[in-house]
Amino acid sequence: MTHVFLVFTLLTVAAGASAKGNKAKQMSQMEAKTKEATFLIFLDSESELCLGTLIHEQWVLTTAHCFLPFLKIKIATSGDRRFQNLDLRPLLVVRHPNFTQDSAEHDIMLVKLESPLQLGDELKLAALPNSTDDKRGTTCTVAGWGWTWKRYNKDPDIQINQDVVWFSSEDCQAFSTRTISTAVPDTMFCAGLSLGSTFLCWEVTAAPILCQHQLQGILSWSEGCVLRGSIGYYTKISQYTDWILKVIHTK
Repeated sequence: MTHVFLVFTLLTVAAGASAKGNKAKQMSQMEAKTKEATFLIFLDSESELCLGTLIHEQWVLTTAHCFLPFLKIKIATSGDRRFQNLDLRPLLVVRHPNFTQDSAEHDIMLVKLESPLQLGDELKLAALPNSTDDKRGTTCTVAGWGWTWKRYNKDPDIQINQDVVWFSSEDCQAFSTRTISTAVPDTMFCAGLSLGSTFLCWEVTAAPILCQHQLQGILSWSEGCVLRGSIGYYTKISQYTDWILKVIHTK
């Protein structure tokens, strides 16, 4: 009888440990999913609210269509939904020379800050891609900020990391809901949860997308809410790394 009780006790302990292990694993996965993207910069402007991606202590990458007069730069502290207003001003704004307002191509811009930012656990750099390889079929992560309610008079209050799939340009063009042709140039790519779903929400534009821990794109435009998995069309960073590095090293 003693042996039976001992076996039962051991099984009960093992089951409890397994349940705790599974719960810890689930919590870890949830924490990884909602973990703050520490390279995000909130570009708060009177005309346009955009996200910036920190790629250098003094340089932020965003889209060229962002119009940024009277810019305020804010950073969300880790584990906090509020933003720190760093009271920084852009020292220099460099749009890609081939960008035009009537096209989404070359939709990329660099913003040089007045002084370098202090890096640490709460603020890190996003890594630029080290190759121009096509990542179609790869699961990537879009990081961004949005609003629980549509309240543009206040800072965004929710940060989301959404897993998406890099689709082929042909698939995205075929499934586009736009009435005009949406040809995707070689300097762009599209990604989302599925080709047929379009969600609504309020989010800050110019969200970055990372694939295999490298910054592969900056959101140029979308047909819904990319933070919920709608199709987004991204400027392909690997096509512009030479230009980015040249600007950083010469300006």
